[in-house]
Amino acid sequence: MGLTGTESARKQPLRPPSHPRILLVSTAQHIAGAENSLLLLAEHLRGTHHLRVACPQGSLLEKEVLRRGCPCIGLSASFPGPVQSLPGRLLAIWMATLAVHNAAEAWRPDIIHANSIYSLVACVPAAIVSGAKLIWHARDLAGGWMVRPCGWFCQRVIAVSHCVAGWLKARGVKDSKIEVIHNGLDSRDEKSPASAAEARASRRGGPFVFANVGQFVPWKRQLHFLAAAARVRAVGPHAEFWLVGDDLYGCHAAYRRKLSDFVRGHDLSQAVVFRGWIEDLAGLWREVDCLVHTAQREPFGRVVIEAMKAGVPVIAVNSCGPAEILDDGRTGILVAPGDMEALAKAMLRIATDSGLAERLAHAAREDVEQRFGAAQTARRVADVYADVLEN
Repeated sequence: MGLTGTESARKQPLRPPSHPRILLVSTAQHIAGAENSLLLLAEHLRGTHHLRVACPQGSLLEKEVLRRGCPCIGLSASFPGPVQSLPGRLLAIWMATLAVHNAAEAWRPDIIHANSIYSLVACVPAAIVSGAKLIWHARDLAGGWMVRPCGWFCQRVIAVSHCVAGWLKARGVKDSKIEVIHNGLDSRDEKSPASAAEARASRRGGPFVFANVGQFVPWKRQLHFLAAAARVRAVGPHAEFWLVGDDLYGCHAAYRRKLSDFVRGHDLSQAVVFRGWIEDLAGLWREVDCLVHTAQREPFGRVVIEAMKAGVPVIAVNSCGPAEILDDGRTGILVAPGDMEALAKAMLRIATDSGLAERLAHAAREDVEQRFGAAQTARRVADVYADVLEN
């Protein structure tokens, strides 16, 4: 176990405090919202900070880190994703902990930055042994009993929303440790502001495409999207309903079957399209007329700001991250949690009022550019690094 490919396994000399070493750690094999945020952060910090990204060797994440030219340490053992059995979970934790310890022993970081609660569990022993400062990027409403004890060992906890910050406080993490920093998007990936609108105009006469994007896990509430779709289709607009995602870690096969069963049971087979998991959503937005985000406990909602920036109007549930992102009636439409009737009505409004859709999309794009820039996010994270080291 230890370093691979781009990094020598021998120990590195300690550097003076004026040149801190940052080890960004992710134990994820795949690339979802949290990992995309990590990649952008690493890209923006690598020019001003001495950093390495530590992630599972041979994973899709490692390949993307290297493709983007970021220095990488391959962890030879890590979490394979959510593990169901207790023995399997304990073994995964032990192997991940040992791999992160070896990486920290070789790289000698001043700061270890864990990208999730699962990464944090593996980072705590390495931080204790090495004496590195520990930062946890809380990107999820997950962790259960682990949140309080793991929070003890962190010098700072970065919450991706005020919703997550409140959730952390309720579970015993000190308010003084928490810093709210929203995720950001990179202007370098920006398309023409009119591209999404032009694509929609070129499809006039075809079906109006609603999309729900995310992993197939129960808390994402794709069943609510399908229930609203059945109501919309009964009224008569020529529409398609795309489910973009999958059971990425293979832990929710029963839920995946429920989605398919609902489609068959409500005669939606001709209207619902399972698009599968799509790594790069840039091309998808040109095919979509409206994003419908149904998660009720979404920590942030990266896909929401991606759609907004692409000029796609958004409907979301009025709770947690999306409620902080969207200004109801100005940059999107928010509906009450669990109200499928209100969700269907909002979808019908967007599908039948092109002027409303364009006004929402235009205001949303401007709002995202002002509030959710990746450079702005990176600067605030760098300020956290500096503060932790100085204090």
